[in-house]
Amino acid sequence: MSATVDTNILLYAANADDESHQVARDLLERLARGPDLLYLFRPTIVEYLRISTHPAIFTDPQTPAQATDAITGLLQRPNVRTPSEQDGFWDVYRTPPTTKPATTTCPTRTSPPCCASTASTSSTPATETCAATR
Repeated sequence: MSATVDTNILLYAANADDESHQVARDLLERLARGPDLLYLFRPTIVEYLRISTHPAIFTDPQTPAQATDAITGLLQRPNVRTPSEQDGFWDVYRTPPTTKPATTTCPTRTSPPCCASTASTSSTPATETCAATR
């Protein structure tokens, strides 16, 4: 048998103030003990990291280190898997970049909402920079 959990279970288990905390924590601990496989999908991991550290969502949010340590603790268990990810995915993901990534310029003025215009102060036209690369 195998199982997966969504972001809410991880958040409830981490938030002692939530009324579902103990139930979620017990479930997560039982699944993490094995022997059955526990799958954590990348979107669930990323959502947990983003939400658990957000001060507008929690009055006492986790630090990024606390959130990554919680995920690391789960992923180090022999029965926990990240399907569709290459070996070493988590080690690469949690390592901060050493250089600032290059800015990607959106191809057209009718770009998706992820892009925001940047005004030009020279004679060259304004460009749009994708929010994901800022």
